[in-house]
Amino acid sequence: EKIKLIIRESEGREYEYGDMLTVRGNLEKPKPFETTSGGIFDYPNYLKKDSILGIVKANTIFKTENNGEPAKRAGNPVSRVLYKFNNKLEDIVKTLVPNTKGSLSTGVLLGDKQITKENREEFVATGTTHIIALSGYNVSIVSGFFRELFSFLPLAGALAMGGLAILFFVIMTGLQSSAVRAGIMAGIVLFAKSKGRSANIGTVILMAAFVMTAINPYTLYRDVSAQLSFLATVGIIYFSPRVAHWFVKVPEKALGIPWREMLTGTIGTQIFVLPFILWKMSVLSIISPITNILILPFVPYLMAFTAVTAIVGYIYLPLATPFAFIASLFAGAILFLIHASANVLFAAVTVQMPFIVMLLTYAFLFYCFDPFGWVKRNSKKYDNE
Repeated sequence: EKIKLIIRESEGREYEYGDMLTVRGNLEKPKPFETTSGGIFDYPNYLKKDSILGIVKANTIFKTENNGEPAKRAGNPVSRVLYKFNNKLEDIVKTLVPNTKGSLSTGVLLGDKQITKENREEFVATGTTHIIALSGYNVSIVSGFFRELFSFLPLAGALAMGGLAILFFVIMTGLQSSAVRAGIMAGIVLFAKSKGRSANIGTVILMAAFVMTAINPYTLYRDVSAQLSFLATVGIIYFSPRVAHWFVKVPEKALGIPWREMLTGTIGTQIFVLPFILWKMSVLSIISPITNILILPFVPYLMAFTAVTAIVGYIYLPLATPFAFIASLFAGAILFLIHASANVLFAAVTVQMPFIVMLLTYAFLFYCFDPFGWVKRNSKKYDNE
């Protein structure tokens, strides 16, 4: 039968989506492994979410030929064009913003996660891996840009173009779980607007979860990225407002940065996702709240200048150099802060949380903060009775 495998080769080579390859090597079963934080990562189940059952360590790999000619290309032609465009943008940014700064820049803009092992460990230790994962922020910018670009059309037409741009962007960036979740939610909201209605955000979240699970039943069970993405979304929408009163003395806006909103969103969301992180990853990043507060003001500027670098560079590479220089400065500042934070004594510690303890912790958080207003409604009902 046809099965999916991960192909690993000793030396990196350049292949494109749609190339037909011939591979010879040893077939192995994936095995759980110990992470740098001391936890056990269930690698087999992680791969099963994409129906991947084995790993091939390739000894030989080359493009398939028929009578000396490359085999006919496979795959979806639309995806092929989008992936090629995505790779071109990444190459432009990494040419003008080299090394780890370039990887961070493309990660923030396009979700490219090719960060070196050392840097990845620093991102984990400081709880900042989310900045290189695509989110609703990326999707909303793409949607808003194309809606404005086609604003001369009737409202339904402009919204449709925004929805189409979201679809292409999500495919172009590799159908990452967080991007798919954000794309589905944005699409539902745009559809509601085209009908002259507003969307209930709780219903939108549930519909996105339903669609993703219907497409791939393993998504919400085995895809940690999808699980974190949904938890973070629920946290920032329902939980963060419950901690807003902690920051009433913080300036609402200073130097163009919405400090109060940023602090509320960061702290509230991190508290909400922490039990899940401790259960799945066993890493308690003590320095995470401080590091996130320090770097988050730089992230939108890095994204903006990286986008300008990619677009201008696509038209004429030398013109993009000044924008790349500024993007490099922001990327360097973020990497410096993450590196400095990761080297703080006890920046991160290993804390293993059993599943039942995680559930009890969430029950405690729901009771104390009442994000959905359940406790308040039940209390009023009891008083009326």
